[in-house]
Amino acid sequence: MTTYYRNVNVVTFVLMLLEIENARLEAAAKQQTNKIEALQKGVQDSAMVRNRLEDLVTGLQCSKMTLEDQLSQEVQKQSMLSHNAQDSHALWEEELKSRSKLGLRLAELEKEKGELSSQMELEKKKAKKIGEQKKSVDTRLDQEMKRNTELQKEMYRLRTLVKTAKKKLREQDGAGAEFGSPMSSMRGEMGHRQTEADISRMKDKVDDLSVQLEKEVSRCSQLERVNGELKEKLTSLKGLGRSNERLERSKRHLEEELLGLRRQVESGVMDQTLVDQYRQDAEERARQEIRQKLEEVNLFLQVGGDTRYILELGLVVRALD
Repeated sequence: MTTYYRNVNVVTFVLMLLEIENARLEAAAKQQTNKIEALQKGVQDSAMVRNRLEDLVTGLQCSKMTLEDQLSQEVQKQSMLSHNAQDSHALWEEELKSRSKLGLRLAELEKEKGELSSQMELEKKKAKKIGEQKKSVDTRLDQEMKRNTELQKEMYRLRTLVKTAKKKLREQDGAGAEFGSPMSSMRGEMGHRQTEADISRMKDKVDDLSVQLEKEVSRCSQLERVNGELKEKLTSLKGLGRSNERLERSKRHLEEELLGLRRQVESGVMDQTLVDQYRQDAEERARQEIRQKLEEVNLFLQVGGDTRYILELGLVVRALD
């Protein structure tokens, strides 16, 4: 019995040791698994970095070739500038001829400007006179229109009076016939004659006013026609003023162009040496800039190669650990 309990205790102890060993092995296995996952992640990251660096190196190599092409193009451009500089003398001669032509054209414009200025002064005086005439015609036209309106009102009033008198005359005739007494007939006859005389005078006045109104209408029409002619003259004078302004702007433009050509021609001899010096300086600056860019690209490529070597060395160290 004692041996049995001892064996049970031994088995229990062994099981406990096995569990402890199993736990240790599981922990070690988990640690190794984590380490393997970390190494795999590091390998993936390194691969991504390497791919990016390779893309960057490829791009830099393309940039290097592009810069070399630009350098070749710049050399060709400078060669063309050298050939163009040889033709500068002929260009200056052409500019001298252009200046001579512009000078002649400017003299013609000066003469034309003087003639137009004199003509413009005359036209301004005409315009002023026509403006005064138009103002006077407008005033007279307003007066005639007012007078015409007053005459029409007067004619309307007289016609109304004639109608009233005729109506009154008819009423008197009716009243005389109704009463029939000699005295009434005499008074009616006298009133009738007086009314007829008034009506006759009113008719004569209406006729006079009609004739006068026709004259006023004819005069208004004539004034309106004169006013229209004056407006047309003013419009043509304004168009002449705009033409003179355009000519003045053209003259100023030619004067500025001629002044610029004079300055260029006067400094033509010195400008040729300055152009050559500027061309040489531009060539040297372009060469230095391209050379500096190529050196930067080469340095970056070298640094990129060192970085890739360091990353690969780090991966090897991690694998050994």
